[in-house]
Amino acid sequence: MEEKHLRRIILRKGYDSQRRQVILEEGELVYTVDGNRIFVGDQQTLGGSSVTNKTIISNDGTNEIPQSLDLVYDTTTHQTSIIGADGFPIILDTTSDEIWEKLKFIDEILTKVEDECCNTACALITDDNVIVLTDYGDWFKLCEPKVTAVSWVIQPINITINEAQTATFTVSATSTETITYAWFRLDNSVINSSNTKSRILTISNAQLADNMLYYCVATTTSLVSITSNSATLQVNHVGVNTAPAIILHPLSQKITSGSSVTLSGDAIGTAPLTYQWRINGVDVAGATGKTYTIPNITTDIKNITFVVSNGVGSAVSNVANLTVGILFGKRHSISAGLSHTLALGTDGTLSAWGLNIGDGTTLKTSSPVKINLPLVESIACGNLYTIALGTDGGLSAWGQNIYSEIGDGTTTTRLSPVKINLPSVSNIACGWAHTFAVGIDGTLSAWGYNAKGQLGDGTTLKKSSPVKINIPPVAAIAGGFEHTLAVGTDGGLSAWGLNSNGQLGNNSTTDSLIPIKISLPPVAAIACGTSYTIALGTDGGLSAWGFNSRGQLGDGTKLQKKSPVKINIPPVAAIACGDSHTLAVGTDGGLSAWGYNSTGQLGNSSTTNSLVPIKISLPPVAAIRCGDSHTLAVGTDGGLSAWGYNGTGQLGDGSVVQKTSPTKINLPPVALP
Repeated sequence: MEEKHLRRIILRKGYDSQRRQVILEEGELVYTVDGNRIFVGDQQTLGGSSVTNKTIISNDGTNEIPQSLDLVYDTTTHQTSIIGADGFPIILDTTSDEIWEKLKFIDEILTKVEDECCNTACALITDDNVIVLTDYGDWFKLCEPKVTAVSWVIQPINITINEAQTATFTVSATSTETITYAWFRLDNSVINSSNTKSRILTISNAQLADNMLYYCVATTTSLVSITSNSATLQVNHVGVNTAPAIILHPLSQKITSGSSVTLSGDAIGTAPLTYQWRINGVDVAGATGKTYTIPNITTDIKNITFVVSNGVGSAVSNVANLTVGILFGKRHSISAGLSHTLALGTDGTLSAWGLNIGDGTTLKTSSPVKINLPLVESIACGNLYTIALGTDGGLSAWGQNIYSEIGDGTTTTRLSPVKINLPSVSNIACGWAHTFAVGIDGTLSAWGYNAKGQLGDGTTLKKSSPVKINIPPVAAIAGGFEHTLAVGTDGGLSAWGLNSNGQLGNNSTTDSLIPIKISLPPVAAIACGTSYTIALGTDGGLSAWGFNSRGQLGDGTKLQKKSPVKINIPPVAAIACGDSHTLAVGTDGGLSAWGYNSTGQLGNSSTTNSLVPIKISLPPVAAIRCGDSHTLAVGTDGGLSAWGYNGTGQLGDGSVVQKTSPTKINLPPVALP
């Protein structure tokens, strides 16, 4: 292991410019800048009150700012840790070489400040900026080195050639920095290594095996990436027409009675191609296109196939089945964590962007990248990891695994999807670092971080693989930082885990290691923020409880609530929570938001918090999800919009610039819930 050391740098979660406080996680230490002094205490001690006569941090009993602890970066594991006074490392969020370069930049500035104006300086790194403090009491903001965006000028186009001929794909991107290019096949394998740094991909002596979708990733020197559209290469036999080959198979789905489903298929081959959908081997009248919509499904439909024919032959797709029954939670076609985002296309392909997205690297990308994981039905993101549910009911996971949140029996971080040993899953959910899966029979399994009993198994021991939770059949599940809520198939609500801010909703602040009943009328959906909870009733009404310092409950106050309170909002169809902001979709498709807005995560073209729901200007919305400080919305047309914090490219718009209003993301239609 190679270690790099810096001094005088302290990582912090956020900076409150009004209170002049630099805050870690809730309940941990708060550093407060006040004139010539820095104070320390917990939030209960300091809060918003005067800091007079509070403890002054110093190493030698003076009022000087202390040196911070050593910050160590391991270039092998790409982890950053603070070495405590007892020599024990405190592991911070997984980072990368690019983050380390920014830390070095900050250290150089600190050294310069010390040389020119003071004896000691330290930096408090926050979400939005860097606060530099000197032992003379001066403090100022230091912006991070600006990262330059990259955008496409030329995208690849479809090519049809004969066998043994040469195919040439060309792209071009623009940026003020140097750009390198890497070409990929649909299966995410890097192709033609001699061309990986060229904007031109040449495939000589093309063969039938080269029939594939191709795309390119352009990366700047500051490691900002953008992914091109996919282009098809069709290679025909010389002098011989080619039979069809299926390149997009219809997907099996689990649905509720009365639902409508649109299946999709596609193929390559010598034109003209004809299409026919079949059920149990019998042609469906009028179903002769690439898509097939079946309305008002009330019984199972089995053995659906997509048949493509031409003058040479025909090809039949894999079988798709539509299963009707109780659906334990809606499909999540979008999801977001602290620094990454994922979206599931109508064709079943999975795209991701941001940091540590599952593409086998630790590089960030500010535009969607295809993830090599077929037949995905639903996705869920924790803080720095992802869980995917396959159409076969199987689970895959990737990302940070310090707390065994992936569930593969290890604590090894996974850069690409790995299989989780838990069959027949119907629904999934993630908290900060704890994970849940609902079986097709409503049974609940849990694994990961468990310091406050958030798994619900009666212990505080983390679990590296799934364990069964003793609870009646579950229909929906949600996790916060260290608390969990579950909706039963009867609409009843249960809660467990941390309760320091009343986030369980049982009119107390006592933690619970096992599920406890919460008094509330029948619930249809549940969502958890870091330390608060939102419940959607079957009547479309909203209730909220827990931490409320940013107005995230939406009741017009900043006071925490230990039991559910009604929120004044028209009937709601869907809800989502971030760290401290909340979104709701009305039954009319209109979008409302409230709570914390420091990075524009509410989407109302400002950074002002709101204590009550406010309307967001966006066409009718079908689905919403929140990351820590960014927001996603899928329109009824499948189009994706994003806004809020964007420091790792988690919005997917090709930049790392935050957006205070919805921005369209260049992505094929996203699957609807």
